[in-house]
Amino acid sequence: MRDVFTSGTNQPGRCGPGIFGGAAGLFPGTLLHEVIPMIDSTYRISPDGECRALAGLSMGGIQSRTVGLAHPDTFSNIGIFSGGMLGELTATNNPLANPAEFSRLVKSCVSFGSVEGGANSLKSCHDSLVAAGITNMNYYISPDTAHEWQTWRRIFYEFAPLLFKN
Repeated sequence: MRDVFTSGTNQPGRCGPGIFGGAAGLFPGTLLHEVIPMIDSTYRISPDGECRALAGLSMGGIQSRTVGLAHPDTFSNIGIFSGGMLGELTATNNPLANPAEFSRLVKSCVSFGSVEGGANSLKSCHDSLVAAGITNMNYYISPDTAHEWQTWRRIFYEFAPLLFKN
């Protein structure tokens, strides 16, 4: 993995494994340094990270995971819909390495359709993170669906009521 995106330039930073370079690699900087400031200055919203969520499906789920984990103070809720697992506790510079702090800052939901490859290991990944102290993690497996709209509709239905709750 590359370094975490922290500069105000449009140079790509950590965007997950190198397969997501190019325009996808610009997403973290665009979101953090252009989109969020524009929204904060245009609308009457709380700029507090406790009032901000980030979720996406497929590649958007990968981006949500990457940006959300790199900025747990900016997003209090992270939804990863068919975009991989939350992460490994042993990864370098990973906020999951401090389970109590991560659980205090972030609530997460990781989901797949039951026919997708990640569904087979999602429960065991969830259980290992909970055993390590990540307490604000939910997961959902959409029955009899694959990498498709029906999966993501069901996932969002399960995820939305979890947002911004203590």
